[in-house]
Amino acid sequence: MNTPIEILELSFPVRIDYYEITADSGGRGRYRGGCGSRRAWTIVGHDARAAVCLERTKSPPFGVCGGEAGAPASIALKLPDGSVRKLLTKGGFNAPAGSQILLEVPGAGGYGDADERDLEATAQDLLDGYISY
Repeated sequence: MNTPIEILELSFPVRIDYYEITADSGGRGRYRGGCGSRRAWTIVGHDARAAVCLERTKSPPFGVCGGEAGAPASIALKLPDGSVRKLLTKGGFNAPAGSQILLEVPGAGGYGDADERDLEATAQDLLDGYISY
């Protein structure tokens, strides 16, 4: 879902707290896999019911030709009291007002042997925030 934040906030009783690239989520390889993203929505005004259908939580996107797998997806609910509970990856759930939905979209798998990655490309990934190591 890449609906613009402004449209989501106008259409639903939510506030988007962040929507950002997840560093280190793309699989290592000669060609690094694309990074996943992290998003958080806070439910505002009243309790809500939501549904989710999320893939690649147990089996992350695989790498090919020696590339490493990307990071898996995850979804959780942070309740108003600060406790966090993992959500099932398929089905509906209740979200009390003030709770925060935490979604991590998987990163893609890498291609080729990571030892063959161009050092300048790795340095640029570090500068761009795609990797932290």
